[in-house]
Amino acid sequence: MFPEANVIHQSIIQSDHAPLLIKLFDKKQLGCKGGFRFQAAWLTHEDFPNVIREEWDTNEPLEDNVVKTANVLPIWNRTTFGDIYRNKRRLIARIEGIQKILNIRPNRGLIKLEKRLRDDLDTVLQQEELLWCQKSREEWIILGDRNTKFYHASTLARRSRIRIGSLQDVTGQLIVEEEETKKLAQNYFTSLFQATDSGNPPPLQRGLFPKVEDLKLEKIHAPFSANEIKQALFDLSCNARGFDYCN
Repeated sequence: MFPEANVIHQSIIQSDHAPLLIKLFDKKQLGCKGGFRFQAAWLTHEDFPNVIREEWDTNEPLEDNVVKTANVLPIWNRTTFGDIYRNKRRLIARIEGIQKILNIRPNRGLIKLEKRLRDDLDTVLQQEELLWCQKSREEWIILGDRNTKFYHASTLARRSRIRIGSLQDVTGQLIVEEEETKKLAQNYFTSLFQATDSGNPPPLQRGLFPKVEDLKLEKIHAPFSANEIKQALFDLSCNARGFDYCN
C-alpha cells in the first residue's frame, strides 16, 4: 500500500529498544509541494472553459497568463470542482437512498432525481478514470472502460521499485545524500574485490612439510561443490574492510 515507505532505526536513549521512525512518503518523490499540476479531469467540468476565458488575457505574455491561471485553478478545484472520491461516495449514497424509497413506493420526482444523479455519477466516474490515467502515465487508455483497479495497480507498480534510501559507513554515520551513497557503495565493492598484498612469502624448503595422504590429496584436488561456492560468496561481506558481521 505504501511502496515509498521506509523505516529508520533511531538511537537507543531511554529504553533498551530503538525507536522506529516510519516515513510513508519521500519528500523528493512527492514532486513540487504546493506547485501546480494540471488535472485532465477538469476538462469534463462545464464551468472550466469559463474560468480560462476570465483569467486568460490575449494581450498579455504567455508566461504571465500561465502563472495567473495556475494560481486560480487550484482555488477553483477546491471551491467548484471538488474532490472526485468524495463526490463519488456522496452520489452513490444518494442513489442507494432513493432506490430504497422507490422499492417501498413509487415516486415520479424521485425517479427523475435518480436519473439525474446517475448521469452525474457517470461524469464523476469518467473523471476518476482520467485521474488514474494521468497518474499511471498510460497513453493507450480507451475512454469508456472504467478499469480503475488496473490503473491503480499500474501506478503502484511504477512507484514500487528497489530503492536504497540511506547507507551506513564504517564509522556508523548514516549517509542519505544520493551522490554520497553512490560513492560509499562503489568504495565498498572496490575494496571487497581488490587484491591484497600480503608481502613476499619465504621460499619453501624441502622436508619441512609432512607428506599428504592419497585420500586427503584426492579431496584437495576434488572440484568445488555448489554449496562450497555458495558459502564462499556469502562469506565475502565478512572479509570486507570495516565490517564485523555478515547479513
